[in-house]
Amino acid sequence: MIAEYICKGLLIGFIFGVPAGAIGALTIGRTLDKGFTAGFLTGMGSSAADLIYSCVGVFGITVVSDLLSAGQNILQIIGGILILLLGGGVLCKKRAAAVQGSAVQKESKGTLAFCFLSAFTTALVNPATVLSFMAAFAAFGI
Repeated sequence: MIAEYICKGLLIGFIFGVPAGAIGALTIGRTLDKGFTAGFLTGMGSSAADLIYSCVGVFGITVVSDLLSAGQNILQIIGGILILLLGGGVLCKKRAAAVQGSAVQKESKGTLAFCFLSAFTTALVNPATVLSFMAAFAAFGI
């Protein structure tokens, strides 16, 4: 019985261990643009948000899951706005880099804390993350 839950947990962990979608693109972009450390911290921010959703599912915190279900529309709006802001920032940076050369990219490295926190926040309110965790827990009967 315990081994069954461990196997299910490992499978869910492998499914969600790789950042996909907007977070995956953000992680790859930061790794290529700002280096390994920025990309690693972006991935860790996404993983930390996934950890929160996993704890909610595993420990059966019904209050939190009910709040997430009830506030799903608000989370979708906030997540969509964050993704649009990140995309707009990338477009503006690329446009400025094309006009002024590569000096803009070197100046706008950003802080490592921002890399973690922006990925964490985006993954936490990303509607795809919420729905995929709910679907995975339902499919595995957790």
